[in-house]
Amino acid sequence: MEAGHLPEIERHGHLLLEIAIAAVLGMTAVATAFSAYQAGKSERQTVAHYNEGIRDSSLSTDVLLEAEQTLASDQAIFLEYAKAAQADNIALAGYLLRT
Repeated sequence: MEAGHLPEIERHGHLLLEIAIAAVLGMTAVATAFSAYQAGKSERQTVAHYNEGIRDSSLSTDVLLEAEQTLASDQAIFLEYAKAAQADNIALAGYLLRT
């Protein structure tokens, strides 16, 4: 046997091993690319949901502020009505009652 030459069986064994290694490396590359794609897709969805949450939070804050302003206005009108009723100012009390 000459140096650098392997018997036929060993050459086929090495060839099969190299093919198997190449196949495993190929599958690993595909799996890595797929997981990177899924992570990117998930990240976009996460950002979209976060933005939706911020928008909903802003809308609910607007509604809450409007409700608090209405409550404060109603309380002020009621207080003025109560003062007018106590002072027997029927005209003002009637006006405030209709407001």
